[in-house]
Amino acid sequence: MSRAKAIKSKDLIQNDYDIADNLLTVLFDLGATHSFISLDCEDRLGLPIFFSFDFLVSTPTSTSVETSVLCASCPISISGHSYRINLICLPLSNIDIILGMD
Repeated sequence: MSRAKAIKSKDLIQNDYDIADNLLTVLFDLGATHSFISLDCEDRLGLPIFFSFDFLVSTPTSTSVETSVLCASCPISISGHSYRINLICLPLSNIDIILGMD
């Protein structure tokens, strides 16, 4: 359930959501090919992590981040529809979860 008014642009929607009794900042990114979770958020939620193959993630700042940490099949509910998604763990700032179009 959203708490604040969403910030919108052409390819991005950002809003705060109450997920598992935690207020999280979620960014819906229509241009992202994968979904991500901040390392801090993964730790706060106590999600199980798995070590997978190495991911090299390009960021909007023209830098790349390498990680092999994944939260697999995380349950998420959006507008009454439940999904299981893989979240790649990254050292994100000011955003807890990025939901891409994977």
